[in-house]
Amino acid sequence: MSKTLQIRNLVQEFNLSNGILEKYKFRNGRIHKEEKIAHAVNGISFEIEQGEVFSLVGESGCGKTTTARTIIKLIEPKQGEIIFKGQDISSFSKKEMDSVRREIQMIFQDPYASLDPRYKIIKIVMEPMLFHNKNMTKNDAEKKALELLEIVGLRPELAYRYPHQFSGGQRQRIGIARALAVRPELIIADEPVSALDVSIQAQILNLLGDLKDEFKLSYLFIAHDLSVVKHISDNIGVMYLGKIVEKGSTKDIFENPKHPYTKLLLSSIPTINEEHLSEPMEITGEVPSSINLPKGCYFNGRCPYAMEICKEISPKEIQIGLKHFASCHLLY
Repeated sequence: MSKTLQIRNLVQEFNLSNGILEKYKFRNGRIHKEEKIAHAVNGISFEIEQGEVFSLVGESGCGKTTTARTIIKLIEPKQGEIIFKGQDISSFSKKEMDSVRREIQMIFQDPYASLDPRYKIIKIVMEPMLFHNKNMTKNDAEKKALELLEIVGLRPELAYRYPHQFSGGQRQRIGIARALAVRPELIIADEPVSALDVSIQAQILNLLGDLKDEFKLSYLFIAHDLSVVKHISDNIGVMYLGKIVEKGSTKDIFENPKHPYTKLLLSSIPTINEEHLSEPMEITGEVPSSINLPKGCYFNGRCPYAMEICKEISPKEIQIGLKHFASCHLLY
């Protein structure tokens, strides 16, 4: 099976030194500006095969959305390789990215903010078609847009309304139709159900699963809840403070978790009259700042199994199974 996307040692940082909140220090008889760098993504690697769903899971602020925006180059990467269909696009210019963005589309977390309130739905879905296909007529684009809206579960007569006239679930269906408009090969879904009611979440997840098979899509699916991705994912990467601490098949992650943070996420999934997927864990403290990253393992200050070595040396990634990897000193 061919690989749609390969991410190798991706790094994303933000310089927070410039601005009204910048700080200065007096040192060696001079005033120096204190440099503040937010380390959002810290050398992550993963692959997505054709027709596969790879999910990135972790707490808010761990770098999932920044990873997605860097892959599609809404933000330029600081280091690393972004290989799409065998071609490294990490250094592509904005003009060179135009053809790539036809094949990589994004579904955003907020279904209302991602839709232009000035445009009717039909125009929102037509716009990417007309942009990427200069030979397409407006009549052809309108016909195709109506077909797509019907495929995602919206009646054609709703196409001539504005975004504010729809519910959150309906707006997300519009966002999905827009992403499908240019027939992409990879869709990056950035927490596409986190803003929706639980009953609507299931409908959208089922829709995404059906569309994957119908349009032969690959997904990078981003979520903070492991239970959301369980039934849609082929493989999962667990992120903490900009690093992937464990990755493997859905079965590996749910039945044989190795990293303490993965076990924590599994134990926090609510259950009714069922045992937790992992033994309950007590955890203290807050997620460290991405500006002042901890020494050693980033999770050492909150991990109940932390040893002295965890506070000094960053653990290397260890292969546990065919596609199962984790970074933890407990595995050495």
